[in-house]
Amino acid sequence: MKKLSLFVALILITVVAASSANAACTKATLTAKDNWGMLLQGLDASGQVTATLVVFGTDGKGTIGNVASTVVGHGYTIDAITGPANVVSVAGSYTVIPGTFGPLAPCQGTLSLSLNGGAPQAFHFQLNNANKTGYLQEDGIAVSGYLAKGANAATAPCSLSSAGMVAQHSTGGSGFAFGGVGQAAFESLTGYDGLGNITGGVTNSQIGPFTVIGNTILGAYTVAADCTGTIAVSLSPSGLGYLGNTFTYNSGKNGFLLFTNPPATVTGLITN
Repeated sequence: MKKLSLFVALILITVVAASSANAACTKATLTAKDNWGMLLQGLDASGQVTATLVVFGTDGKGTIGNVASTVVGHGYTIDAITGPANVVSVAGSYTVIPGTFGPLAPCQGTLSLSLNGGAPQAFHFQLNNANKTGYLQEDGIAVSGYLAKGANAATAPCSLSSAGMVAQHSTGGSGFAFGGVGQAAFESLTGYDGLGNITGGVTNSQIGPFTVIGNTILGAYTVAADCTGTIAVSLSPSGLGYLGNTFTYNSGKNGFLLFTNPPATVTGLITN
């Protein structure tokens, strides 16, 4: 009887702990003035390749974007038909789905985002890693990607010399290059010096016809207080040059990358 009582007690403790962990996942989990980065890639409603890097703020109450208690949403989006476009405004809302989803993704919810005043886009998301990173899928079309919490721009701003930024980073990604080139992929090992300079090496490949190119990298980067930034690199000996937008998180150790020139829907992940 004592063993049975102990067993029942352990079950109750486990259930209460799990319920408490999931109860903590509310709208307030996305706290006021948090900066969130979203990197997407896939096919839009018309079947064209698309890629998007967007940064938005949350208010802890279910509102996203340009409200007094949040940062101003912004970013970059590229579509094979409409081409590149700056995202200058983000508006929308979010909800958290109550329930128990297990320890790997205890927090799930939905997002509704309108970019530059356009039609709302609906997403389902799940967070892990202490609700700091996760994944999301756009409803109804083949677009998915990553979600990450950046630093609070007011209390812990990002910078060129953020602790995790001044290091060598591995970066890899893939996508679709326009102009008949076709699919493209790359991997690189690059160093960021804390002063805005990038050095390293990269191997990139493309189909149509298939080629593999090894190059050294020289370039520059910027980082804003809200963890958004830019990179501009030149490759040697190929002579190619690339521009991109970035969002860094985890004190600069990790980040999202969207190449914006030459025209392509190539995205990548940055890791330290």
